[in-house]
Amino acid sequence: AIYSYFISYTRFENLFAKFSEIINDHIKILSKDDDQQKTVELNVTRQVQESKVLDKTLRLLQLFCEGHNNDMQNYLRFQKNNRNNYDMVLLLIELLKTYYIYLQPGLYDSISKCLDTLIEFVQGPCEENQMKLLDSKFFDIAYGILNKETKRSTKYEKKVSNLSKGSSDNQASRLVGLEALIIGKSRDLEPWMLERLKYKVMILVMSLIEKRKSRSIIKRVIKSLPIDLLKKNMAKIYKKFKEMYKGAYVVEALNHADVD
Repeated sequence: AIYSYFISYTRFENLFAKFSEIINDHIKILSKDDDQQKTVELNVTRQVQESKVLDKTLRLLQLFCEGHNNDMQNYLRFQKNNRNNYDMVLLLIELLKTYYIYLQPGLYDSISKCLDTLIEFVQGPCEENQMKLLDSKFFDIAYGILNKETKRSTKYEKKVSNLSKGSSDNQASRLVGLEALIIGKSRDLEPWMLERLKYKVMILVMSLIEKRKSRSIIKRVIKSLPIDLLKKNMAKIYKKFKEMYKGAYVVEALNHADVD
């Protein structure tokens, strides 16, 4: 198993150092100051490529935890056999917090993958990782996303359409989103993007209370996320389920979170 290799060979510390570098570099790009804007402005395509590297990193971290591997889930938070520790759970929370500041269409794929990875970090459940998220700023982010509304931007769709002539739709979306971020123009998420992120945020919220018997944890969730807000979003998810699958718990419905 991959966990056995990690605990047997300390050289894997370099791998986690690289993961940390990739994530931190992406946070710095998104959090650039005014002096950096001029430098980054000419490198939008390069930033798209680096974003793809981040997406693959998130996917790999997610796969490490497939099957609710509790040992790996804990190891990603604390590498007990290494000289230096790289807390992937905390890093992804910081990444998600940065994404929340810059919610834009070109960042949708990465935001979605960040949520998917955090879900894998805690499901099973992994109680230590659950507590890590409970003690973080996650609920502030969750409240902001669940409470957010947006309008469809026809200008965004037109620009993506034009860029798509020379690249894939996904890359075109990234180019527009990163360009907007770099030059300081804000574009709202498309409605379907926002609804998908809300769906995944709700899955993560539910994962934080999975198999937890402590009333204090439930109280913390309710204190951070008003019950009316949770009911509203859960009702929308159930309504969509009824529309798409006619209330039948088929395989496609159970795998719905994995498909855009």
